[in-house]
Amino acid sequence: MNLLTEKTVIIGAGISGLYLAQLLSAKGENPLILEKSKGLGGRVATRRINDLGLDHGALFLDHHPYLSAYDVINTAKGDYLPGGMNALAKKMSHNLRIMREQKLHKIIPLETDFELETEEGLKIHCKNLILTAPVPQAVELMEKNLLLSEASALRKIQYSKAIILLGILKGDVTSLSSFDFEGHEFNFTRERNLHPHGLVLKLSSALAESVFERSDTDLLSELINVYRRSPLSSWELETFELKKWRFSKPLSLYPAPFAKISAGLYLCGDGFGHPLESAEALAKHL
Repeated sequence: MNLLTEKTVIIGAGISGLYLAQLLSAKGENPLILEKSKGLGGRVATRRINDLGLDHGALFLDHHPYLSAYDVINTAKGDYLPGGMNALAKKMSHNLRIMREQKLHKIIPLETDFELETEEGLKIHCKNLILTAPVPQAVELMEKNLLLSEASALRKIQYSKAIILLGILKGDVTSLSSFDFEGHEFNFTRERNLHPHGLVLKLSSALAESVFERSDTDLLSELINVYRRSPLSSWELETFELKKWRFSKPLSLYPAPFAKISAGLYLCGDGFGHPLESAEALAKHL
């Protein structure tokens, strides 16, 4: 079994984890990021269909001065990167130490540090452990390892769910513009220099919450029903697929920019305010 010794381990290669690693690196540290999936960016995600992109996670980001360095486009809905939101994570990850496909499942507190173990068999000793996953996921991990008190305010932080249709429309769509219909969002990806025929349909939060646990077949039916009622009903879908996010956006925030669970164990991210501001506050504290 592999064994590493690190000062700081960051769980999650979303923009909070990547930015925190950048800030700590600027202070002379060399943190290690563990990411459970193959990709980077977490919910800042772009799906490729026939080598053409469709943003389907965080379609927009709340503005932060740091983002200006990445040629973002500012709109009334927020900032985005033309050519794909996942480009942000790729640029942010430059020169950072990241181990992908490593899902943390065991945290053992020792006298002055932690022993970590991933599902893939990696073992690490570290002084500081920082969880940047959506708060309910971090809470579940800490509960499993008996690290969280019953009274913790972190248990109250919940997230909205997202159910998304990625579609490719037939015909000339240059006359179409993004719009909202019955609380559902219709976004055309050509407006973001992505797939010229791509559509990202996001169900309203209320409907997504009520149907989320249904089968994928049922969810696709819900999406298609919304599509057929919409002003796009006369447009044919050439192909379509489903995307789901159990933790889309926090519905409430923790009353501080990060949480200290115990000596060396911290949480930060979008459950604590702007994800980049949360990372900044924790970096200053460490």
